[in-house]
Amino acid sequence: MATQSTDITFTTGESIAAKNVTLTDTSTYASGDLSWASGDSRILVKIVDPQGTTFYNNTDTSNPNMTSGGSSDTINLPKDADSLVVRGSYQITLTYFDVAAPLVKFERTFQFDNTYSSPTADLDLSYSVINPIFFKAVDETSYAYNSVDPTITGTLTLTHPQGLGSYVTNIDSSTKTLNTKVFYYSTDPDITSVVALSANATYTFNGYYTDATSTDVTWTLLDAVTGSKGIYVSGGSDGCDLYCCMKALEQQLDAAINTGNKTDEARLTKLFNRASNLWQLIQNAYNCGKSSDAAAYTSEIKDLLSCTGDCGSSGTVSQVVGIGTTPAIVRMGSATMTADVTSYTFTELINYNYADGDVIITVDGDDVESISTYSISLNSLTGEITFGTIVYTGVKVAYHIIKP
Repeated sequence: MATQSTDITFTTGESIAAKNVTLTDTSTYASGDLSWASGDSRILVKIVDPQGTTFYNNTDTSNPNMTSGGSSDTINLPKDADSLVVRGSYQITLTYFDVAAPLVKFERTFQFDNTYSSPTADLDLSYSVINPIFFKAVDETSYAYNSVDPTITGTLTLTHPQGLGSYVTNIDSSTKTLNTKVFYYSTDPDITSVVALSANATYTFNGYYTDATSTDVTWTLLDAVTGSKGIYVSGGSDGCDLYCCMKALEQQLDAAINTGNKTDEARLTKLFNRASNLWQLIQNAYNCGKSSDAAAYTSEIKDLLSCTGDCGSSGTVSQVVGIGTTPAIVRMGSATMTADVTSYTFTELINYNYADGDVIITVDGDDVESISTYSISLNSLTGEITFGTIVYTGVKVAYHIIKP
């Protein structure tokens, strides 16, 4: 029969994932009841489950749970029919003895109530393709249990679509946010970017020794909280997705002009001018941060031209580079010709690798793409625009970048 001793102290830590409890001796030796040396100490463990049943009881002094002071032992906890740890009030008794005198034993019992249930991961995802661009994930999981906030360590991982890599950021109790400017959009809503949460939550609760029920003694619980969430990142309607619509309309207009069909030419010219104005307004809306207006203009063009605007590019994944005003790019510019010219160089366009369809050129306010006498081409390395005809002195030439 063991004698109860207040000289015995130990810590208790439960792991939710491992479904076990780790017990560590913290007693002081060579005085009081534990008069032997730390290295001579031997410790036995007994666990009584919430039903009052002795779930585990080691009484074998020749095979103790711990073989020296300051050591630890980990023991599996009882599980229910769903393989979850049985919840409720546990009593854990540690029995100490000197290896040289195993018949003289001292014990102490720790009791703690464990009704804990794991939180459900909650991730809030957002992004912007309008400059300044960002992809943001916030861990909004409600970790607190019985008014106890845990210590959090872990990661948030953004996995890009189609094997394009990932981005990882560490999180803690005060910072649970992932922010990055490098992410990808898709033309297919089924292709998503996925954020995964992997967090260790360490709680500190109170229990007590049964010989001192009014004195709180802490115990810890470690939970692994995981979850993931996907989001479809749309690149935004910067006008480029409507290029196929505008190109098809231009081809119809060109055919009407070449065949001398004045009725169709007049109708298609009016349609083209209206669509061109809307097309330019889309980028202007993004430049001003009016994404809802841009979406409305896009919808209007598609309805006007009976065109979906997908250009057969479904499934394309591209890095977001930002739609809207950026300090590094002068998105609009103009110059008044001081001589009759067939080309003009805008230094602002040098080395930006824009193709012909990425920049709208106007002459005295008219979109020259719709005027058959012009044949516009852009040299993206030199910034030179070739008109394919003469632009006379005093005429104002302007450019408007529609691609980010």
